[in-house]
Amino acid sequence: MNNYEIGRIYLGSGESKIAEKFLRKAVEENSNSANYWAAFGECLAVLGKYDNAKDALKKSLAIDSNQVKILLLLSQIYKELGEENKSVEYFMKAEEQNVAINEVYSIIGRFALNMNKLEEAEEYLKRALSLNPQNAKIYNTLALLARKSDIEQAIKLVKKALKLKPDSASFYFNLGNFYKFELKNYDEAIKYYEKSLELNSNSFTTWNNIGITYMGKGEYKKAEECILKSIEIAPVHFRAYYNLACLFSLQNKLDKALQYLEKSFELVPENICRKVPNDPDLHNLWEDYRVAHLLSKYCGE
Repeated sequence: MNNYEIGRIYLGSGESKIAEKFLRKAVEENSNSANYWAAFGECLAVLGKYDNAKDALKKSLAIDSNQVKILLLLSQIYKELGEENKSVEYFMKAEEQNVAINEVYSIIGRFALNMNKLEEAEEYLKRALSLNPQNAKIYNTLALLARKSDIEQAIKLVKKALKLKPDSASFYFNLGNFYKFELKNYDEAIKYYEKSLELNSNSFTTWNNIGITYMGKGEYKKAEECILKSIEIAPVHFRAYYNLACLFSLQNKLDKALQYLEKSFELVPENICRKVPNDPDLHNLWEDYRVAHLLSKYCGE
């Protein structure tokens, strides 16, 4: 797996700061890939690094000028920078690609959501929905937006999306997340994660999340099996290793916990250095001298 693929995994799981590191390496290794520059630019936009983002996105367009999503993202970035003329210019270029206007609004809405521009995201997504009320993806994106303020409404929206597109693994995954993280209803969460896995058994995030849900229920054997499956699918992502460290710590299996904790340190030391001292799931490790050694080795503490 190359740096671009690793970066995309982290970007897709919402860990943009980690994604930036790998995507930067990707464009340094291959500066002739439109996809590499596009992903790097999108990542920088999510992080609010707009000047750097537009430079990266323009490099992507110089290689492939027919990228509607990149044209629209550039339009959004120039809008954020207060350059209205440039914003309009790139919006019109996107329109020239003969994309349906509801799809244009949907793309802008998703970008705005990723950039944490919530009111703007809602405005464009509702415009898109008014033009195409049978678009399941828009309902799902509105659900992700509503999750931040009204979880019951979020659940209704994603269930509406599923009525329109009942074979979507990602919609079931989102329902699982709503029940797991917002409502703490682990049984319902597992039901929806399992349905998601029936449709896509190759999602490392779903295996990881169902694993930590079992961990929350104290079903440690099932949790271990699921999280190990996540590692099998995406061995470059730190989260499953870290979750296994927590799982074994809770069972006082300290040697195994330390083994997986060090692996997570190796992958993203800056993140793990912040997590370890404050995570109650690791409390059985806090007095172990080997943790102090890991902190000294990877964090300089």
